[in-house]
Amino acid sequence: MKDRIGSVGAMYVYFNNDISGHAVNNARTLRHMLGLHAPV
Repeated sequence: MKDRIGSVGAMYVYFNNDISGHAVNNARTLRHMLGLHAPV
């Protein structure tokens, strides 16, 4: 994923929200790992 960020217009990722609701935190972790900032 990280090597394709600059070459694609958009990237969509699906997080399956489990019973504990970890999807939001997982998305934030991925964004951080990819060096991306939160949308404004």
